[in-house]
Amino acid sequence: MYFVVLNHFLTHGGGFRKYNQYNRQLMLLHSFTAWNNDGFALISGIVGYKTNKYSNLLYLWITVFFYSVGIHIYVTKYKNFCIRKNINVEFYLIIFERYWYFTEYFGIYLFLPVINKRIESLTKNELKLVVLSILGIFLIWRDYKNPKKDIFRINIFF
Repeated sequence: MYFVVLNHFLTHGGGFRKYNQYNRQLMLLHSFTAWNNDGFALISGIVGYKTNKYSNLLYLWITVFFYSVGIHIYVTKYKNFCIRKNINVEFYLIIFERYWYFTEYFGIYLFLPVINKRIESLTKNELKLVVLSILGIFLIWRDYKNPKKDIFRINIFF
């Protein structure tokens, strides 16, 4: 959780902008700690290898929906905050990408049984080929052909 808080401070809290004189060191730190979100998904039990309980997905959906709509209603009714987003955005969390963690993992969770089955059936050489292909196509070739597009949203904090 320390790394989750650290990376959220750097990316969403303005840490990169505030301490831009240390940008190189902060990017290095971010590079070594960026695994935390995927690690959290695995240790939380919501997303897991070889286990795929759709009740976890339903639990996650209900929790996020409850807090999203509940906080929106509470703030608009009892506090003097001005919320610019319409409450309809809170009802359609994935469509409006309201919370990135929820949006990203909800989509992949539906395909986990297929992904896990296929990974189990791969040989070591096939797995190496798949990983190298993914790196080649999505990182190297994509950067060569379209260097200005950031499909993995890596540079959202700059």
